Amino acid sequence: MQLDFLRSTLHDIDKGPAELTELIDAWKAGDTDHIARIEDEDLRQQSPSLYQRLLVQRNQTWAAKIGDLLHHQHGTIFIAVGAAHLAGPDSVQVQLRKLGIEAARQ
Repeated sequence: MQLDFLRSTLHDIDKGPAELTELIDAWKAGDTDHIARIEDEDLRQQSPSLYQRLLVQRNQTWAAKIGDLLHHQHGTIFIAVGAAHLAGPDSVQVQLRKLGIEAARQ
């Protein structure tokens, strides 16, 4: 899996600044479909097991932890994750929805 991740990183290295600018523009626009195409699609197609490990499993774990925080903490909670975790069919928001928690972009 680590080799798959390294290959994926090396495969995308030439995209560099142009892809980062595209990602930032999609983030500013709230275009999670575009973010998913940029960040998730290649990984899901090229290495499904790595996609499961890096995105799906992490997002499920984070959603459960966020759910616990929301039920046991009061006040404002800040959680930072990378853009890839907030887009696509396996996003943190989708995992939260499965737990009965709605998340909205503000």
